Amino acid sequence: MDFPSIKANFNKAGWDSLVAMVQRNVLQPGKGYGLRSTIGGTALELFPSKGVSETVDGGHPYKGYDFSDGSTPKVAVQYGSHNSIVPTIAGVPLSADLSLNLVTLTTSAKIVYAELSLNGGGSITSASIQSSNSTSPPTSTNTTAYQTLFGVLVTVTSGVASVAVSDNVLGSQAYQRCGGSHLFGLV
Repeated sequence: MDFPSIKANFNKAGWDSLVAMVQRNVLQPGKGYGLRSTIGGTALELFPSKGVSETVDGGHPYKGYDFSDGSTPKVAVQYGSHNSIVPTIAGVPLSADLSLNLVTLTTSAKIVYAELSLNGGGSITSASIQSSNSTSPPTSTNTTAYQTLFGVLVTVTSGVASVAVSDNVLGSQAYQRCGGSHLFGLV
């Protein structure tokens, strides 16, 4: 099948104007899509839009995605668990609907982490997902354990926020306390 030449339908001034317009518009990450640098160039990643009740293909539990909205930096957290305990974000349990799992970040945020409340025997009683402006979570104690889920780098350019995410865990986690040590592992 032959395709018509688009350029043939423009005069030189019109064609040059179209080329200049395309060159001015640089693709930046936004709601529902992101950019990932690869060895072969830049890859466009499509994420489900708000209201889509499914996880992202190729995603894994606790994977983070840029869901910034205008100048507000946000990340969505893929559904996951620690010892079958599903964490909450602002009191709401993680959902299979990625767009409901949003953590609003400050522009200084560095990590997103899990905070696990423990009973006297070291079993998890509840879990929540938090963000921090520090590069590491708080120090774990006998009653609370912390695990970094992913790192974040927030940028705001011309009033538009975006978040680059670097994974730390690759799936749901098993947790065990052994004496004073907190042990995490992939389920």
